[in-house]
This record gives sequence, C-alpha cells and structure tokens, in this order.
Amino acid sequence: MLVCVCDPQFDPPANDNAARRPPPFGLALGFAFAVLAQTLASGILPLAGAALARDPHYATVPFAAMLVGAALASFPASFLGDAFGRRTGFALGASLGVGGGALLAVGLLQMQFAWVCLGALWLGMAQGFSFFYRHEAAATAGRPVAAAAGVLTGGLLAAFAGPLLAMGAEWLFSPFFLVGSAVLAALAHTLSLAVAVLMAPDAAPRFREKATLPLKAIAVPTLCGALAWLGMSLLMAQAPLALLGCGIGEGAVFGFIA
Repeated sequence: MLVCVCDPQFDPPANDNAARRPPPFGLALGFAFAVLAQTLASGILPLAGAALARDPHYATVPFAAMLVGAALASFPASFLGDAFGRRTGFALGASLGVGGGALLAVGLLQMQFAWVCLGALWLGMAQGFSFFYRHEAAATAGRPVAAAAGVLTGGLLAAFAGPLLAMGAEWLFSPFFLVGSAVLAALAHTLSLAVAVLMAPDAAPRFREKATLPLKAIAVPTLCGALAWLGMSLLMAQAPLALLGCGIGEGAVFGFIA
C-alpha cells in the first residue's frame, strides 16, 4: 500500500522479511521489553497527570494520550511491516518509545505537563507497533498458536517483573517522583530496539498479493476489541490514583497495574 505512493522511477522499497523465519525467542524478548515499558507507563501517567495538571479534570490526559498514540500508530505499523519488513517496523516503534520515555522523564523533572503528554503520545505509538510481535510470531511459525502464546508469555513475565524493577529505579532516582520509572521505560524500549535491529537477515525484496476479506469478517472482532479496550482504559486510568488514595505505596501500584 505504501509502494503505491512512491515515485514510479524508483524501485519498490526493500523488504527485510526474508525467507528465514525470525527466531521465536527474539520476538518474545522484544515483546517482553515493550510490555515492560507499557506496564511502567500505565502506572506512571495517571499519577503524573494528577501531580502536574492544573485542573484535576485533566489528570487522565497523559494516559489518554498514550491510548491515542497506540491507536494512531496501529495502521501505519501494519503497512510499514508489510512494505519494509519486520525489522524496520519494530525498530521505528522502539525508537519512538525511547524518545517518549526520555520526554516523559524530562517533563517530570521540569514539571512540564505538556512534555509529559507528548512523551505519553510517543510511548503509545511505540505500543501500537509492539502489538504486532505476536502477529508476526503467528504468521511466520509452523505452529502459530504456540508461537503467539510463547510471545505473550514473555510479555506476561515482563509485566510481573516490572514492579520490582520500578521500585529499584525509583530508589535510584529518589527524590524525583516517577522519574526512575520513566527512565526505565526508555531503557526497556532501547533494549527492544536492539532486539529489533538484530532480528532480521539482510534485505530481500518480496511482495505478494494477499486475499481481501469482507468487511463483516472483521466487524465483530473489532467491536469486541474496542469494548475490551474501553473497559481496560476506564479501569487503568483511575486505578493508580484510587490505590494511592487507599494508602497503597507507589511501588505496589505498579504491581496492581501489572
């Protein structure tokens, strides 16, 4: 789809999805780092919004910006992965995450609400790219269900490791509230970027015609996914503040989010 808008005098872009399948462990590792960053961001942003927003009604704007970023990046991530290959797509997404985590950390240090929101948007875009790790595993493996489950298991383990890592990061950057977790999120995306760069072999152009499914084939799954995301978003946007209000420490908040 991206090729259609290229200048016809140039060759189609190189696609690094070569014949050799990507190692399942590499996909699981890249997804694990992305989920770690996502878990940290989900705990940071509502608390950062409550601390920096001039109006309490805007406290959830950073978290909403992350969700908007994920939605905005999902379709371009799919097109980039098809046109330029898995390495390019995952590396671009991780790069956005590195920048987003850095912006978030600087925004927290400088007490700049707008910077926090921009960092959240970029972190959400990185999340939109990372969704495709499990799809890549299922599409390139001989046993797609097992491959996707393996990638999701890596993400699950990373989510549970997140609270312990966040507590250590907060201790290192004390007394700067949440800065350590933001730096850790940027570091997680940096590691995900390294995995993505090493993932694919040399470029090998390959374009294939794909069957087009009718719209009704995706209508019900899309609706179910939208409702699930709505419920999750409503819970996660309010949960960190509610937990702090109940006297639960900030380190334990990341555990509940995970």
